[in-house]
Amino acid sequence: SGSSGSVLRGNKSRLCRIRSARAKAAEMEKKSGVRFAPWGVDSGTNEPMTSDLSVFDAGTFKRFQKPVGIELADKSTMWAQGWGTVTINPNLVYKEVLYVPVLGENLLPTFRECGKNRDLMFCMVDRTCDIIRDNQIIVTATRDDDFGLYVLYQSLPNAQVPLTANLATTRKRKAESPPT
Repeated sequence: SGSSGSVLRGNKSRLCRIRSARAKAAEMEKKSGVRFAPWGVDSGTNEPMTSDLSVFDAGTFKRFQKPVGIELADKSTMWAQGWGTVTINPNLVYKEVLYVPVLGENLLPTFRECGKNRDLMFCMVDRTCDIIRDNQIIVTATRDDDFGLYVLYQSLPNAQVPLTANLATTRKRKAESPPT
């Protein structure tokens, strides 16, 4: 089990961070006609995780037979329901990204020693975080003060699906008790 201090840290509430990133993604969508998912680059997270099923590559999501507990920094538990592959861009692919419905955000870990994507380096300077493989920058995340993390945006293939489509489902899942 990994821990995710990102869920608990920051001066702004988690809900404000999520709204800020989603608002910026919606603004980008409006300008480009492409749907985007914001991803926070988080040194407090050990595993890549998301609460949005639409970010998984087609056909890769597998639901767990039993939910898997993820211990948070405050010793509480969130429950992963499955995992799959996420392609942020052709040079940045994460396998075994956990699906955690109550998380409410998308998080990428910076810890290379956690197993997956050990060949990546994260260079955080001022307002940017370069993600590097083989001495080449493959993507750059930008510091988002409202979100409290460096953020990069994944372009999603289904542009006609509105960003707010999953909000009612997410709220319902949050109200449900953790699976047993």
